[in-house]
Amino acid sequence: MIRIAALNASSAVEDDPEGTLKSHKSQTKEAQEAEAFALYHQALDLQKHDLFDESAKAYHELLETRLLREAVASGDEREGLKHPGLMLKYSTYKNLAQLAAQRDDIETAMEFYLEAVLLDSTDVNLWYKIGHVALRLTRLPLARHAFEEGLACNPDHWPCLDNLITVLYTLSDYTTCLYFICKALEKDNCYSKGLVIKEKIFEEQPCLRRDSLRMFLKGDLPVCDLPVSASETQTILEEALELRRKRQALMARKTEPDLKLAQPISLFTWKSLGESLMATYLHLTTCEPPRPSLGKRIDLLEYQDLDQHLESQANSAPISVLHPSPVSSNPLVPLTEPLLMYTPLTPNFPSLTVFAGAPLVSDASGADKSKKGLKRKKITEETGETAKRRSARVRNTKCKKEEKVDFQELLVKFLPSRLRKLDPEEEGPFNHYEIQSTAKEENSQPLGSHRMSLDLTVCMESEKQDVHKFLLANLSNGGILELMMRYLKVISQKFLVKWPPGLPEVVLDIYNNWRKHSSSLPNPLLRDCHNQHIREMMLMSLSCMELQLDQWLLAKGKSSMVSPRNGPSASSANGKFGPDFPGTHFLGDLLQLSFASSERDLFEASWLQFAVRVYWLKARFLALQGEMEQALENYDVCTEMLQHSAALEAVPDSDKRVVIRLPNLHVDSVVSLEEIDKNLKSLERCQSLEELQRLYEAGDYRAVVQLLRPTLCLNGDSRTEHLELAISIPERPAQLLLLQDSLLRLKDYQQCLECSEVALNEEEWVATVTQLLQGINHSLSADSSSSSLSEVSALPNLIRLSHNLIQIIDSSMVVQEEPKEPFVSSVLPWIILHRIIQHEEENVQPLCCQHEEQLQNPQEGGESWYTPMLPPSLMLLNTAHEYLGRRSWCCNSDGALLKFYVRVLQKELLASTTEDTHPYKEELETALEQCFYCLYGFPSKKSKARYLEEHSTQQVELIWEDALFMFEYFKPKTLPEFDSYKTSTVSADLANLLKKMATIVPQTDKPMLRLEEVSSYIEGTLTKVPALPEGADFSPPVVTELYYLLADYHFKNKEQSKAIKFYMHDICICPNRFDSWAGMALARASRIQDKLNSNELKSDGLIWKQSTPVLSCFKRALEIDGSNLSLWIEYGTISYTLHSFASRQLKQWKSELPLEVVQQMEERRNGMLETAKHCFTSASRCEGDGDEEEWLIHYMLGKIAEKQKQPPGVYLFHYKQAGHFLHEEAARYPKKIHYHNPPELAMEALEVRQVLSKTPSSSLAEKAGHIGNGSHGPFAGGQVLHENTFQATLEAPSNSLGWVLPLSGKVWGGVAAKAPSHLCPCFSCADRSQDSTAVGLSDSNSTQDTFMELGSLGLLPGPLQFAQGLPTDLEEQRTFLTERCTAAFHLCLSRFPQHYKSLYRLACLYACSPTHKNLPWARDVLLGSSLPWQQLRHMPAQGLFCERNKTNFFNGIWRIPVDEIDRPGSFASHMNRSIVLLLNVLSQLKDYPTLLKISSMLQRTPDQGKSELRKSQGLLCCTRYLVSASD
Repeated sequence: MIRIAALNASSAVEDDPEGTLKSHKSQTKEAQEAEAFALYHQALDLQKHDLFDESAKAYHELLETRLLREAVASGDEREGLKHPGLMLKYSTYKNLAQLAAQRDDIETAMEFYLEAVLLDSTDVNLWYKIGHVALRLTRLPLARHAFEEGLACNPDHWPCLDNLITVLYTLSDYTTCLYFICKALEKDNCYSKGLVIKEKIFEEQPCLRRDSLRMFLKGDLPVCDLPVSASETQTILEEALELRRKRQALMARKTEPDLKLAQPISLFTWKSLGESLMATYLHLTTCEPPRPSLGKRIDLLEYQDLDQHLESQANSAPISVLHPSPVSSNPLVPLTEPLLMYTPLTPNFPSLTVFAGAPLVSDASGADKSKKGLKRKKITEETGETAKRRSARVRNTKCKKEEKVDFQELLVKFLPSRLRKLDPEEEGPFNHYEIQSTAKEENSQPLGSHRMSLDLTVCMESEKQDVHKFLLANLSNGGILELMMRYLKVISQKFLVKWPPGLPEVVLDIYNNWRKHSSSLPNPLLRDCHNQHIREMMLMSLSCMELQLDQWLLAKGKSSMVSPRNGPSASSANGKFGPDFPGTHFLGDLLQLSFASSERDLFEASWLQFAVRVYWLKARFLALQGEMEQALENYDVCTEMLQHSAALEAVPDSDKRVVIRLPNLHVDSVVSLEEIDKNLKSLERCQSLEELQRLYEAGDYRAVVQLLRPTLCLNGDSRTEHLELAISIPERPAQLLLLQDSLLRLKDYQQCLECSEVALNEEEWVATVTQLLQGINHSLSADSSSSSLSEVSALPNLIRLSHNLIQIIDSSMVVQEEPKEPFVSSVLPWIILHRIIQHEEENVQPLCCQHEEQLQNPQEGGESWYTPMLPPSLMLLNTAHEYLGRRSWCCNSDGALLKFYVRVLQKELLASTTEDTHPYKEELETALEQCFYCLYGFPSKKSKARYLEEHSTQQVELIWEDALFMFEYFKPKTLPEFDSYKTSTVSADLANLLKKMATIVPQTDKPMLRLEEVSSYIEGTLTKVPALPEGADFSPPVVTELYYLLADYHFKNKEQSKAIKFYMHDICICPNRFDSWAGMALARASRIQDKLNSNELKSDGLIWKQSTPVLSCFKRALEIDGSNLSLWIEYGTISYTLHSFASRQLKQWKSELPLEVVQQMEERRNGMLETAKHCFTSASRCEGDGDEEEWLIHYMLGKIAEKQKQPPGVYLFHYKQAGHFLHEEAARYPKKIHYHNPPELAMEALEVRQVLSKTPSSSLAEKAGHIGNGSHGPFAGGQVLHENTFQATLEAPSNSLGWVLPLSGKVWGGVAAKAPSHLCPCFSCADRSQDSTAVGLSDSNSTQDTFMELGSLGLLPGPLQFAQGLPTDLEEQRTFLTERCTAAFHLCLSRFPQHYKSLYRLACLYACSPTHKNLPWARDVLLGSSLPWQQLRHMPAQGLFCERNKTNFFNGIWRIPVDEIDRPGSFASHMNRSIVLLLNVLSQLKDYPTLLKISSMLQRTPDQGKSELRKSQGLLCCTRYLVSASD
C-alpha cells in the first residue's frame, strides 16, 4: 500500500537497531568513476576554451572526490596506472601544472609535476617538463636528475640529452658531461653544442683531453671536429655561463649583522647582566626557524660608553648590590675573630612562617636556617596601609580584594570560656622565646645598619665598574655561549661575597643551560690547556654545583612528606627531584672536581679552601642520596684537612680553628669542625632511626613507643633546651611520626592524643604538622566516647592545642599572598577545633539549659522570648566554609571539611525529626545545600538557588557512603506514579545526580534477580514470573527507589530507550512494582507507535518483534493490579493498533506470502482484536474517578464490534453511547474548531459525528430511527450539558441535521449483496480488478463504505416501518439518505475544515454514488477548484490537496490532533485511499496532464522523516493509471 505520514508526525524513531537512518546509500564504484570522469571532461572543456580559473577549480574539485582520495599508488612501477583513480589523478596533476606554468606560477607548477611523477615515473615528457621548469627556477641539481631520468626512460630523447649537457657543464661535472657529449655525437656527429662545450672543457682542464681520448675513439667519431661559427659558439657558451652566474647568485650568502641582546641591560649589575644573557639565549634557542648560530658574535658596542648609557638610565629604579663579606679577603678565618653581622638592603630570602609556641633558637654559627615554622604574623603587618588600592572602576564586590581578617581574634570567640588563653602579657611557655628573640634582633640591628650605610655607596659603584669592565673585555666574543661561560667564570670569583636576592638563581640557570652545550670540563690531570683556564673552570663548576645542591636540600626540607613507613631515608631522592636526578653531568663533574682537588700546584695558595669545599660538597650529596658510609668518609677527609691546616697555622697557647663561610648557601653555609661534627651526629641519628624503622616494620610498636616517648618534653621546665636539641635534629619529624603511628596501631588514643599535641607544639615542618594533625583527628574520630579528650581536658595542654590550631589556621589563611612560603593546606585544624568545641558544649549542656530557662519571661505564662542560635561548633564550621570558599579552598583535601560538615549536619537534622520544629532548621538546610553545591556541583549553576554562593572550587568525586544521605535529602517525598503529571517527577539536575549515583552502586555477592531473566520473560522465551531468588539481599531504600526515579524521569521526558533500561534495573530489585511494569509497557508501546508513524518500510519487521515485550509488560502489570482503568485502555489501544497493522500487512502481502505465514498473520489479527475487546470490556467494569473515559471505551467497542461484523445495532449502540457520554462530560460544539486550540472534547464529538455518518446499517427502519434522533442531537444544535457552566457557542439552525447515517452495501435484511463491478474499486466488495490492487492496501480501522443503489441488491425486504418524514419510494429514500449524508459531511467540514476524513468521504460520494455521481465535483473536493471554494455549492471547504506545492504534494494536510482518534498508521491509510481515489477520478475524466503531473510529483524522493508516500508504491499506482490511460 502507499504509506503517507503526517507532516507533524515524529520524524525519528527511537532505538533504531541499525543506528542513525541514512538518507543516501554509499555510491558504487562505477558511479564514483562516472562522476569523476564527468568532472574531468568538464575541466578539460573549460581548459580548451581558455577558462583557466574555472578549469583549475574543477580539477581541484576532482582531487577531492572519493575515487581520487582513495586511489593510492602501489609503488611497483611495473603495474602502471591500472586504477582509474590513479589515471585521473595523474592527468589532473599534469594539467594543473600546465595551467600554473601558463600563468607563470613556476613554483606551483613544479609542485604539481612532482606529485604527478610520484604516481608514474615512466613518462619521458613529464621528466623533461620537470627539468625545464627546474631550469627556470635555477634548481640545477633537480634539472640534472630530471633529464637523467628522462634519458633512462628513453635514451633517444634528444631534448633531455641536449639540456643535460648544458646543466652538467654549468655544474662543472666535466667528466659526466664529456660522457653525454660522446653519446650525442654518436647520434649526430655535427652536434655543435657538444663540439663547442667539449673544446671549452678541454681548454679549462687540458688533462681531460688525454683521459677522454679513448672514449671518443671507441665511438668511431671523427678525430677532426667540424668548425662551428664564432657567434654560435658564443651563444652556446653564454647560455651555460648565464646559468652558472644565476646559480652562484642564489648560493651567495648575505652578510648578516651581529646579534643584539634580546633584553637590554637596564642596570649595570651582575643580576641584570645575567638576566639579559639568559633572555638572549632563550630567544636564540626558541625563535622561529631558521635560527641563528649560537656562535655568532653578540654586539656589545652600545655599552662601551658607560656615562652615555647611564644618562639614558638616570630615572631607573634603585639597584641591589653585592654585599662584602667580612671573610672575603681571607677565607680561612679563626673562629675567635669577631664578626660584624649586618642586614642587607633587601631580605636575603623569604622567611618561613611559624606559629607561636614553636620558637626558633638562634644558631650562632649561621648553619641550617631552612627549618622555619609557621610563625604568627605581627599586628602591624596586617594593617591596610601597605595593601594595594583597587581601581574604583571595579564595581563587582565579589572581585574586590578581600580585607585582611585577624583569624585569631575571630576564632577565639568560638572557644568556651575555660579554653580561652590567659592574659597574653603574662609570661608563659608560649611567649618566652618570642620576647627573647625580639631582643636579640633589636640588639643586632643598629650595628648591621651602620655597616650597611658605610659600604652601600662603595659597593654600588664597584659593581657598576666591574660589570662595565666585563662588557669592555668581551666586545669581541664567540657568541652567546662564550659570553655565558665568561660570565660564570667571573661571577664564581665572587662566590664568597654575599649576592643580592635572585642572583644565585640566575647564575644557576645560566650554568645549567650552558652545561648542556659543553661536552665536558677540562681535565685537570691532562693539563691540555692553560692552568688559569682549568682553575677558573673548576671554581666555576664548584660554585654552581654548590648552588644546585643547596636547591635540592631546600626542596627536600620544604616539600618532603616524611612517612612512618618510608622514614627519612634519602633513597627516594630520585622521586622528589625528578627522574633525571642528579642530571647528566653532575656525577661526571664531581669526579673532575675530585681530580682537581688532588692538584695542589694548580690552585697554589687557594688549594685548601677548594679541596675542603669539594669534599664538603661530596659528603652532603652522598648523604642526600643515602650513601651514609661514603658520606662519612668524605666528612673525615674534611676534618683531617681542617685540623691539619689549624695545626700548621696555630699559635702556641691558643685555640684557633679554621672556618670557611659560603654566604650564598641556605643550608650548610659554614664549613668548620663544629659543623662537620653536627653532620656526623646527624648521620648517626639517621642510622639509629633506621633501627627504629626496622622495629616499626617488624610490628614491635611498643618498643618504638618506649624508645621515643622519653624524647618528648612533657613538662615545661627544660623547654628551651629541649627545643634547641629537637630543632637541630633533621630526623626529628620522622621520629615523631613513628611515635604517633605506633600509638595509633596500638589503639592507645589517649596517649596518642597527648603525645601528638606535644609534638605539634614542638614541630615546625609543614609536612610533619599536617601528618600530626591527621593522627590527632584519627584519635578523636576513633574514640567515639571522647574519653581521651576528657583526659586531656584536665591539663593545660588542651588550651595550648586549641590556640595552636587557631594559629595554624591564621597562618594558612594569611599566607596566600606569599606563594613562596609553605602553608598547611589541610583543613584538619578546623575539624579538630570543632571536635574540641563540641566536646565542651556537650559537657556544659546542662548549664546552658538552665541559662535558657532563666531567660524565659514568667509574666507571659512561661512563653520564651529567647531566640535560639546556632551552637559555636556549627558556627565555626560555617565560618570555615565561608572564608575558605572565598579563596576557593573549601574542597581542599578532597573535600574533607565539607564532608565532615555534612555528617555533622546530618546528625543534627536526624536528631530533630522527633521534634515538631527545629529552632534553626532553615540555617542547617542552607548550609547543607551549600556544602553539596561546592562538593558535587549540585544543583547546576543555571538552576541553583539564589542563596547558594559560587566558590569556584574543584568538585570531588562522589562515593557511595556520601551518596546515601544526599539521596534521602533530595528525593521526592512520595514516589511518582506512572500516570502522574510530569511535574511530579524529579528535575533534570536531580536526574543527573541520580545517574552519577547509579554508577557507584556497590556490588553484592548475594543472589539477585538477573537482568537476563527479566528480559527473557518480557520477550516471551521464559514463562516464569520474575521474582527475587532465595537469600536475595534486600537492597536499601536508595537502590529500591533510585532506578525507578530515573526511569520515571526519562519516561515523562519521552526518552523511552533510557526509561526502559532503568525500568529493567528497577524490576530486578523490585519485581512486583506495578508502576515499573506499567511504565515500561507504555514506553515500549510508544516506540511501536513511533515506528508506525515513521512510515519506514524497514520498520515493519521490527514491529511484531517488539510487540511481544509490550504485551508481556501490560499483562504482568495488570496481573499485579487489575483495577487500573487507564492501563486497561492503553493495553486495548495498542492491541487494536497491532490488529490494524496486521490487517494492512495481510491486504498488502497476502498474494505473495506462503499459506502458513498468511494463517499466522490472520491469527495475529484476530487475536489482537479479541485482546482489545477484552481490555475495553474490562475497562468498562473498572471504577474510575469519573466518566471522562467512558466515551472512548464505547467508541473503541463500537469499532471492534464493527470489525467483528457483529449486528449493526451493537456498534451503533456503542457509537451512540460514546456521543452520549461526550455530551455528559460537557463537550463543546463550537461553530469553528481551531486546529491548534480545539475546545474541550470538540474534536472527539466531531469524530463520533463523522463515524455515525458513514457507518453501515442492516435495518433501514433502525437507520431511520437513528437519523431522526440525530437530527435533533446536541452536535447539530450546538448544545452543552450545563448551561450555567458551559455556554453554547452556536445556536442550532432550524433545519440542522443530527446523526445522519448513510446506507451500506454490506448486509441488509440478512442477505449478502455484491456491489456492481462498474463502481469505484475503492468501494467494491466484489473481486477487485487490476486497478484496485493498490486500493486494497488501505487501513482496516476504517470501514469500506459503499453507496450502492438499492435496486442493485436484487432483493428487497418486506414492508418496513420508516420514521416519520422518510419517503416511501426506494429511489426517493436513496436520494433522501444520500443528501442527509452529504449534509452531514458539509456540517463536519463547516465546523473543522481540516477534517480530511470528511473530505475523502464526500469525494467518494461524488465519485461513486449512482444518484449524486459528479466526477468534476469529486476532483474539486480533492484537488481544489480554480474558483474560490466559497462560491461553489458542492465545496464545504477547500480541496484536500489544494495547498500542494512543487516539493510537497501533501502540504497543508495535518493529522487530527487527538491520539485516541488518529491512531498510528491511520493517517497514512487515509492518504493512500485519497491518492487512489484521485487517480481514479482523473483517469475517468481523462485529465492526463494533471495525472502526469501528479505522477511526477509522487516520483520525487521525499526528505528524511517526511516520507508521506512510499516511492515504489506511488510509482506502481501512477504507472498503472498512465498505462491504462495510454491504452
